[in-house]
Amino acid sequence: METSQKRKRKFTVAAVVLVLVVCFILAESGIRIYHLTCDRQRFVWLPDEFLAYVHSGNNTFQHHYTEGDRITVEHRTNSFGFLSDEIAVKKERDTFRVLILGDSFTEAIQVSRDKNFCGRLQYLLNNYSGKKYKKAEVLNTGVSGYSPLNYYLYFKRELARFEPDVVVVQLFANDVFEDNTSRAKSLLDENGLPLKTHRYFVQKYFDHPSVKANSLNGHPLGYRLKRFLIDKSRAFEYFYVKFYNMKKASDFNQKMIRADQYGTGDQFFILNPDHVLSKNDSFREKALGYTQKCLLALKEEVESRGVEFRMVYVPMEVQLELDSYGEHVSLYIQKHMGTYFNGLLDDFSRSNDIRFLDLLGDFENNKARGLYFSRDGHLTEAGHKIVSEVLFKDMITDRSLATFLTLNGENVAVGQSSDKGGN
Repeated sequence: METSQKRKRKFTVAAVVLVLVVCFILAESGIRIYHLTCDRQRFVWLPDEFLAYVHSGNNTFQHHYTEGDRITVEHRTNSFGFLSDEIAVKKERDTFRVLILGDSFTEAIQVSRDKNFCGRLQYLLNNYSGKKYKKAEVLNTGVSGYSPLNYYLYFKRELARFEPDVVVVQLFANDVFEDNTSRAKSLLDENGLPLKTHRYFVQKYFDHPSVKANSLNGHPLGYRLKRFLIDKSRAFEYFYVKFYNMKKASDFNQKMIRADQYGTGDQFFILNPDHVLSKNDSFREKALGYTQKCLLALKEEVESRGVEFRMVYVPMEVQLELDSYGEHVSLYIQKHMGTYFNGLLDDFSRSNDIRFLDLLGDFENNKARGLYFSRDGHLTEAGHKIVSEVLFKDMITDRSLATFLTLNGENVAVGQSSDKGGN
């Protein structure tokens, strides 16, 4: 009798396991077949335990938008999730590697890879007649919605290992708002810097419990296993994304996104000194101060590895002197904005010996070329062309190439030096 019961239990366990395996195989097959009918092979943005969300790797997807006509742009990410060509972590000898950190203006899914400023910059560097390096690589690590807090975390956790010669941080008008919001979603160390951040508001992070930086294991076995399963299994990826996004509907998240300082309608407050949040001296200084804190922490991380650090500001369309502005911008701002934020960035850069390129003047001089999509608000091919040309000119006339490129063990001098801090 006892043997019979054991056999029944074993049979039941085996049957349950078999059913689960079959269900998983069916789910995996069904989701993969479903993706074949979609405009993407995987989710474009995946939840991440430390970085809130990242691009999925080895993915192809289409971005659709309407600008008069319906436009479709094809994209592909490499194995690291970059919208760049496949690369090795360790760069080849005599390679000049530029790493671009940025938000949706760097990500640039509105234009093809070779037409965004990262692709154009790589082309210009590789076709530079005075180059002494074998080739140039420009890594586009831009992710929509990222800001200096994310750049600091992303570089420290994932990107430093790619051994760039230059790190360029692309800044935009909503960075101060985004950093203030991301800080409220982050687990902070004893110095107030993020250890991990969430895509949604969670109570345990918002209360900011004291955590020592060296007490958080950055690469636990469970995290590595989870990332492996997400990368290899579409079914696991699907259910993980759905589970993670349940936080969006939580009472706490819904409450916080309605708070004044986190409401997206105020995301460009730092452009306007007359905005209610800008006029709140305490809030403005706290929010701006945190963006500056993250940029300085990132600068320290970059330069501690002997890498050149610089920042570039892409202006918002309403900062240009135009008769009218695009549909997207008009949702947030109905009047021309000046140079208030630009002045804050310039003062900060000069005070901290940071190479800073403010593109407002370049955009103003070329405003008739149609630099922004009306319904989207991001840069057109013409806008990206200006960014790439300014960055290229700065790199070949500054000390970056001379200082950070070597050929057969000797320094390579290709340009004249220029002052750091300011334009």
